[in-house]
Amino acid sequence: MTPRLRARAALRSFVVMSAFEQPGKTISLLLERGDEETSPLPGCTIHVVLGASAGARLELPGGSAVIGRGRGCDLVLDDRRVSSRHLRIDVAEDGFLVTDLGSKNGTFYLETRVERAVLPLGSTLRVGDTRLLLASRYQSASETHSALDHYGKLIGTSPAMRRLYALLEKLERIDYATLILGETGVGKELVAREIHAHSQRGLGPFEVCDCAALTPTLVESELFGHRRGAFTGADSDYRGAFQRADGGTIFLDEIGELPLELQPKLLRALESHQVRPVGSSKTVSVDTRVIAATNRDLGAAVESGRFRKDLFFRLNAVTVTVPPLRERREDIPVLVGVLLEEMGHREVAIAPATLELFITGHVWPGNVRELRNALARFRATGREPVGFGEDSEVRTEIAGDGRAPPPFQDEKRRVLEGFERDYLVRQLELADNNISQAARASGLERTQFKRLLRKHGII
Repeated sequence: MTPRLRARAALRSFVVMSAFEQPGKTISLLLERGDEETSPLPGCTIHVVLGASAGARLELPGGSAVIGRGRGCDLVLDDRRVSSRHLRIDVAEDGFLVTDLGSKNGTFYLETRVERAVLPLGSTLRVGDTRLLLASRYQSASETHSALDHYGKLIGTSPAMRRLYALLEKLERIDYATLILGETGVGKELVAREIHAHSQRGLGPFEVCDCAALTPTLVESELFGHRRGAFTGADSDYRGAFQRADGGTIFLDEIGELPLELQPKLLRALESHQVRPVGSSKTVSVDTRVIAATNRDLGAAVESGRFRKDLFFRLNAVTVTVPPLRERREDIPVLVGVLLEEMGHREVAIAPATLELFITGHVWPGNVRELRNALARFRATGREPVGFGEDSEVRTEIAGDGRAPPPFQDEKRRVLEGFERDYLVRQLELADNNISQAARASGLERTQFKRLLRKHGII
């Protein structure tokens, strides 16, 4: 079983990404959330995230719960290093009071043994070989909470994730323009790809146009195409992204960067389903669904006159907001496993102490992208990233299954690919995630640099 499948089986209450819908008025009847309360309920859910009992959980709405190996405990753990009555957790006014009940091997938080301490939501505890997570409680599954445990490449079954699945399932039946909002690094393009893949256009093309990566003079040509001789360097006809996406979906990334003078042309394309290539007097009909994304506050941009109000409302038929990683820390354990697998490091597991720091010791301003970059840096340098406190060694555990090492060429290729990826990550960090600046610093063409980023799954 791969780490991804193990993560799904054992950590069934975690999120890879979550989104909260803000449906537009034009389809409010289709996406209405109803009167259900969606904020966290009092108390917590105690999840067993690592150990022989992984996947077990206990709802603790109030009062207290005793955890241990004995059958009379509220949460029974299959762990020989756990005492019969190991610890008690009480719901307190300002958090959760954790009390060790005289256990032989102790109760640990951030690798510090605790006898009695008040801890916040998102805390993880180590008891024996088991890890416990104190997570939020939400309303049970309903019309607004799907029962799915994954949606395409989106993984997780937390309440927030199930809300996202429920919305995406509704979007499968409609073909409206969609606006995805969220901070840099939260995974807006992945959400867009899943919307496309599960729609009636799923077999059609999916075209990406990064509005922030193109110069103002080239954006119009990239979107709508051009005719030969339309401008210097236009040596042949060029089909723009709208035409290439005919029958499918066009994803307009960083739509907030679109020049103001081009916004009326985009609005016209959305309303008429026609585009006019640069240098042409004729329009071309296109059948394309538009999904746009931005990390900017478009409402504020409208108020300041930097973004057209009519275009904003046209794009805002359906809105999906992807929250930052710091608001869903309980997802980090499953993310770590999946990201390590995607990076080709299946044999590596982050040590429990470091995993606890990942969950509670950092605010992750760069979100999932920063988490991926941190894991790549750990593998390259063995050091924690800036922001975790003092620079210290990162502990990892290499799977010791007794197998012989891989062939020389395979291992060489793995090491070289690891170097290539770590180099790209470092250049991006030095350039504050500015792809053009990072490409210049590396001596590569921007298109080549971006192709390498996509190859390694960095963007």
